[in-house]
Amino acid sequence: MARSRPQAPGEGALCSVLISYLHPKPTINQHIPNYTANERLNDLIAIRKEVKTRQGRSFPAIVFSSATLQSAEVWCSARYVKVITAGRNVWANNGLTAAAGASASAESPNNVSDEGVEIDSEVLRSTNQQEDIDFVRAQGLYVDDDNEPAPENIPQAGESAATTEDGLYETQTWGWSGIDERRVVCPSDVQPGFNGSWSPVRKSLMDIFLMFLPHVWLFNVCMKHTSDALEHKRMQPLHRQEFLRYIGLWLLMSTCMGWTKEQFFDKGLRNPEGNSAPYQIVI
Repeated sequence: MARSRPQAPGEGALCSVLISYLHPKPTINQHIPNYTANERLNDLIAIRKEVKTRQGRSFPAIVFSSATLQSAEVWCSARYVKVITAGRNVWANNGLTAAAGASASAESPNNVSDEGVEIDSEVLRSTNQQEDIDFVRAQGLYVDDDNEPAPENIPQAGESAATTEDGLYETQTWGWSGIDERRVVCPSDVQPGFNGSWSPVRKSLMDIFLMFLPHVWLFNVCMKHTSDALEHKRMQPLHRQEFLRYIGLWLLMSTCMGWTKEQFFDKGLRNPEGNSAPYQIVI
């Protein structure tokens, strides 16, 4: 089913705009000091369309008056305007002056649709925000909107409504067949494996354990630089097995709660009846 083309703003049109997109900010903050990011102003009356320039870029903007703002004039980029009620007419030549319109045509000679209607060059900067979707549709272009229901989910004329108290249609019942239909349709663990075709088959427990660690970084960076620092202080270099035992000791201590690191290295006699650490590590 073809979508209806959104209305373009015209003189006297009732419009809605996110407050955060309205300017000048001093006027907005004076009348609406504590607005939220998604709050809209829905009583904007379009007065005229002008060309605004910000940060060296010119773009079409709509000027409004609003009862909420005590008839003060505010404006925003035309791309963010949502028309609630159409105005008396849509501005000719997009509401721009003749000079501005000629300049836009010279810069963008191909910005005319098949129907001969000039397309605003701002469509090239549109994103997936709702305001941008409305703006592109207002130019007469088709764009998919994921916020709208899928065609198959839209009730059709003559479709029977739910008749039971549970809100179910005829022949429908509540329950579960015992089969996870989503898992059947979208299996996610078919032929699982490791990156690089690595396999744990015939590997030692140490080899498997190292696969769960960033072992390349541990040995080539962490261990190497630690060893270099020890040698710089005229101490013995750090070897791979010694480094692995160090990691193992930390993992062992992490399985215990209620003791400090120092208690594990306490050289005193271990008292099982006291608060001694369950392991006494000797270096």
